[in-house]
Amino acid sequence: MSQTLPPIRLRPLTTQDAEALQQVYNAAADYFLGILARKPNLGEASRDIQSAIIEPNRHILGVEYAGALIGLLDVRLHFPAENVAQIGLLLLSEKQRNQGLGTWALRMFESWLRRDTPIRMVRLNIAASNRDAQRFWQREGYRFNGEASRIDLATHSPRLLVMTKTLTEPPTQ
Repeated sequence: MSQTLPPIRLRPLTTQDAEALQQVYNAAADYFLGILARKPNLGEASRDIQSAIIEPNRHILGVEYAGALIGLLDVRLHFPAENVAQIGLLLLSEKQRNQGLGTWALRMFESWLRRDTPIRMVRLNIAASNRDAQRFWQREGYRFNGEASRIDLATHSPRLLVMTKTLTEPPTQ
């Protein structure tokens, strides 16, 4: 049985990637408008990368397709508890969505967690109003755990729901 190679690559982003990440943010303006009620700010990508560099266990992984940065996976390891990973954001530029690339990125990340870390639970917060994203995460095996909170933004306070997934051990070869 042959194994399909992923069409994407995940890699840690550095300050040199700020301009390319800003282009991803701009190409995903629908997310910023729909969830944050604003367009991406100039220099936002640079600030996010700088934050990830100084915050313990936070990593921004770039999603590359055909040699170009098309998205990101923003994660915190061992947060909010030991052996738990928190996905802060999985974002692809608008024209790269619905092609299975987000699924590839998530599966590669989960595979790495299973293989190389003691982390066995992944969690994320999702806007209660973002039904499309909720369906994506449910297809990937994430379930609502009953927790909810609100985040105060300048113009509104969206309700966030927590979804989790328990990672099983990788199959033995």
